[in-house]
Amino acid sequence: MTSPTLIAHGTNDRIIPVEHTANAAKKIAGAELILVTEGHHLLSVSPNYGPVAARQIELAHGQETANPQGSP
Repeated sequence: MTSPTLIAHGTNDRIIPVEHTANAAKKIAGAELILVTEGHHLLSVSPNYGPVAARQIELAHGQETANPQGSP
């Protein structure tokens, strides 16, 4: 992949284990992983989704440098 890759996952997702997401992030060169504390499978309605939304906007505007504030 040559595009910036943002992977976000809720820590309380009961459908897809967080380990699968972490593994995917390791396999995609340069991927940025944001774990959303208390986030569930419908991540966009999770209470702590703000950093993910902010990072999506940054990427859409061309800011490809990782944001350490939202990433583990």
